Amino acid sequence: MATSVQQAITLAKEDSNRLKDQIKKIREETDDAKLGDFQSSLKYPTATTNFKTRKVLTGHGSKIYSAAWSSDSTRLVSASQDGRLVIWEPYTETKVQMISLTSCWVMCVGYSGSGNLVGSGGLDNVCTLHSTRQEGRVVRELNAHTGYLSCCKFIGTGDDRVLTSSGDMSCIVWDVDQGRPIEKFTAHTGDVMSVCISPTSQDTFVSASVDCTSRVWDIRSGKCVQIFQGHEGDINTVDFLPNGMGFATGSDDSSIRLFDLRANRHLVTYVDESLRTGVTSTCFSHSGRYLFASYDDGGVIVWDTIGARSLQNLVGHENRVSSLSISPNGHALCTASWDKTLRIWA
Repeated sequence: MATSVQQAITLAKEDSNRLKDQIKKIREETDDAKLGDFQSSLKYPTATTNFKTRKVLTGHGSKIYSAAWSSDSTRLVSASQDGRLVIWEPYTETKVQMISLTSCWVMCVGYSGSGNLVGSGGLDNVCTLHSTRQEGRVVRELNAHTGYLSCCKFIGTGDDRVLTSSGDMSCIVWDVDQGRPIEKFTAHTGDVMSVCISPTSQDTFVSASVDCTSRVWDIRSGKCVQIFQGHEGDINTVDFLPNGMGFATGSDDSSIRLFDLRANRHLVTYVDESLRTGVTSTCFSHSGRYLFASYDDGGVIVWDTIGARSLQNLVGHENRVSSLSISPNGHALCTASWDKTLRIWA
């Protein structure tokens, strides 16, 4: 009996792979143009950049793993393995608040839309929510993951829902008031490293995993609605285009891929042949014209989203850049690094 079941599974996998190959072949036959080829026919001028370091935020005593902006772009929270969260006024380089954590092995941080809460998590497997209005008091501990937390994002403009991803191969949407999961998303076959909520729909998010796939999920149904493949290494980061029609993924294979939800396919790859280091974080500019990417070697590259060419190297960090984030008003880029500093670029 067991043998016949195994044979049926093997045949099903072979049929699935055969169908995938057929779909791939059809797509390649109809792929008669590339995104970059259209740049010359567009009315937009050729992209140019002159980003500079405007502020350097110092004060952490160990590697900074993550940073996130407040919704009004006036404050920034950073998470470091010195066991503290720091809330900054980045434009004045002022530390507004320091929050001590019960575990120093923090890997991610998020800022609620209202500004009342910050969430963090890491190797303790718990998403801990702190009040920014009550001296960092712990208001909730969200505990259901069985692996480390890799990412936490607040959903919408309030404090009531949080999305987390984990090394247990799952994502969870939480009810903050009740402190319990609303929905658990399981389909990845490896650690989920990053999630991003659609800027145009609070019911859609995309996840990226070390299984070399990214998946688009419908929060209402709890189901995966699209799967994207192509990377040859762990996917560490994912970020939606501002219009919500596509997203970029960054991988240990040193490349970034842009996927289109409508076409259900890969559009373009951003790769510097001289680099042999993994992509740690990605984010788009407010307009989507620029794609920022950070790398294991401490480099940050500004890419032309349409032309798929490198425009500028942002030089300054002395160690791995772990996190990138664009301010919601689009005026500044924050880079967080293992060199214990954050830099504000504009």
